[in-house]
Amino acid sequence: MTARGETGPGAAADFRVPPDVLDTTDDADLAWRCIERAYEMVSIHDGPAVLDAGMARLTAGQRALLALHWIAGEVCNGGFDQFFMNPTGDIAAEALSGFRRIGANGWKRADGRGVSRISRRPSAP
Repeated sequence: MTARGETGPGAAADFRVPPDVLDTTDDADLAWRCIERAYEMVSIHDGPAVLDAGMARLTAGQRALLALHWIAGEVCNGGFDQFFMNPTGDIAAEALSGFRRIGANGWKRADGRGVSRISRRPSAP
Protein backbone atom coordinates (compact mmCIF):
# COMPACT_ATOMS: atom_id res chain seq x y z
CA MET A 1 0.00 0.00 0.00
CA THR A 2 1.22 3.47 -0.79
CA ALA A 3 0.84 6.62 1.27
CA ARG A 4 -2.12 7.43 -0.97
CA GLY A 5 -3.84 4.19 0.01
CA GLU A 6 -3.47 2.53 -3.40
CA THR A 7 -2.68 -1.17 -3.58
CA GLY A 8 -1.85 -3.73 -6.25
CA PRO A 9 0.91 -4.15 -8.81
CA GLY A 10 -0.11 -1.14 -10.89
CA ALA A 11 -0.52 1.22 -7.94
CA ALA A 12 1.48 4.40 -8.10
CA ALA A 13 4.07 4.66 -5.36
CA ASP A 14 4.36 7.77 -3.28
CA PHE A 15 8.03 8.65 -3.10
CA ARG A 16 7.58 12.17 -1.76
CA VAL A 17 10.35 13.14 0.62
CA PRO A 18 9.24 14.27 4.09
CA PRO A 19 10.50 17.76 5.04
CA ASP A 20 12.69 16.46 7.91
CA VAL A 21 14.70 14.39 5.41
CA LEU A 22 15.79 17.61 3.73
CA ASP A 23 17.48 18.85 6.93
CA THR A 24 21.08 18.49 5.81
CA THR A 25 23.74 20.80 4.46
CA ASP A 26 25.68 18.07 2.63
CA ASP A 27 24.75 18.06 -1.08
CA ALA A 28 25.63 14.38 -1.62
CA ASP A 29 23.65 13.35 1.44
CA LEU A 30 20.67 15.43 0.31
CA ALA A 31 20.72 13.90 -3.18
CA TRP A 32 20.80 10.38 -1.71
CA ARG A 33 17.98 11.15 0.75
CA CYS A 34 15.83 12.36 -2.15
CA ILE A 35 16.22 9.16 -4.17
CA GLU A 36 16.77 6.50 -1.52
CA ARG A 37 13.20 5.14 -1.51
CA ALA A 38 13.02 5.18 -5.31
CA TYR A 39 16.42 3.47 -5.55
CA GLU A 40 15.16 0.62 -3.39
CA MET A 41 12.06 0.18 -5.56
CA VAL A 42 13.60 0.30 -9.06
CA SER A 43 15.71 -2.61 -10.27
CA ILE A 44 18.28 -1.93 -12.94
CA HIS A 45 19.44 -5.57 -12.98
CA ASP A 46 16.27 -7.54 -13.74
CA GLY A 47 15.81 -6.63 -17.38
CA PRO A 48 14.29 -3.76 -19.35
CA ALA A 49 10.64 -4.63 -18.57
CA VAL A 50 11.23 -4.56 -14.80
CA LEU A 51 13.27 -1.37 -15.11
CA ASP A 52 10.54 0.29 -17.18
CA ALA A 53 7.86 -0.72 -14.69
CA GLY A 54 9.86 0.69 -11.78
CA MET A 55 10.78 3.93 -13.54
CA ALA A 56 7.17 4.44 -14.64
CA ARG A 57 6.20 4.72 -10.97
CA LEU A 58 8.43 7.79 -10.52
CA THR A 59 7.97 11.41 -11.44
CA ALA A 60 10.16 12.86 -14.19
CA GLY A 61 12.30 14.56 -11.55
CA GLN A 62 12.76 11.35 -9.58
CA ARG A 63 13.70 9.47 -12.75
CA ALA A 64 16.22 12.20 -13.56
CA LEU A 65 17.87 12.09 -10.12
CA LEU A 66 17.97 8.30 -10.11
CA ALA A 67 19.50 8.18 -13.59
CA LEU A 68 22.09 10.78 -12.57
CA HIS A 69 22.93 8.69 -9.50
CA TRP A 70 23.49 5.63 -11.68
CA ILE A 71 25.56 7.41 -14.31
CA ALA A 72 27.75 9.07 -11.66
CA GLY A 73 28.38 5.77 -9.91
CA GLU A 74 29.20 3.86 -13.08
CA VAL A 75 31.36 6.56 -14.66
CA CYS A 76 33.30 7.17 -11.44
CA ASN A 77 33.83 3.42 -11.04
CA GLY A 78 34.73 2.39 -14.58
CA GLY A 79 34.12 5.23 -17.00
CA PHE A 80 31.50 5.61 -19.71
CA ASP A 81 32.38 2.16 -21.04
CA GLN A 82 31.13 0.65 -17.80
CA PHE A 83 27.98 2.75 -17.85
CA PHE A 84 27.06 1.70 -21.38
CA MET A 85 28.13 -1.96 -21.06
CA ASN A 86 26.15 -2.53 -17.86
CA PRO A 87 22.33 -2.50 -17.64
CA THR A 88 22.59 1.17 -16.67
CA GLY A 89 23.15 1.92 -20.33
CA ASP A 90 19.41 1.38 -20.73
CA ILE A 91 18.78 4.68 -18.93
CA ALA A 92 21.28 6.78 -20.89
CA ALA A 93 18.56 8.96 -22.44
CA GLU A 94 17.01 9.41 -18.98
CA ALA A 95 20.41 10.49 -17.62
CA LEU A 96 20.76 13.01 -20.43
CA SER A 97 17.31 14.32 -19.52
CA GLY A 98 18.50 14.54 -15.91
CA PHE A 99 21.50 16.66 -16.90
CA ARG A 100 19.14 19.01 -18.74
CA ARG A 101 16.80 19.20 -15.74
CA ILE A 102 19.58 20.31 -13.39
CA GLY A 103 20.92 22.81 -15.88
CA ALA A 104 24.11 20.92 -16.76
CA ASN A 105 23.86 22.04 -20.37
CA GLY A 106 27.63 22.09 -20.87
CA TRP A 107 27.66 18.32 -20.43
CA LYS A 108 25.00 18.00 -23.10
CA ARG A 109 27.07 19.98 -25.56
CA ALA A 110 30.19 18.01 -24.74
CA ASP A 111 28.74 14.52 -24.75
CA GLY A 112 25.03 14.72 -25.55
CA ARG A 113 25.41 13.69 -29.16
CA GLY A 114 27.31 10.56 -28.14
CA VAL A 115 24.74 9.59 -25.54
CA SER A 116 21.92 10.21 -27.99
CA ARG A 117 23.57 7.99 -30.58
CA ILE A 118 24.49 5.21 -28.17
CA SER A 119 21.40 5.25 -25.98
CA ARG A 120 19.47 2.04 -26.36
CA ARG A 121 16.11 3.38 -25.31
CA PRO A 122 14.26 6.72 -25.34
CA SER A 123 13.76 8.76 -22.20
CA ALA A 124 10.42 8.38 -20.45
CA PRO A 125 8.04 11.38 -20.76
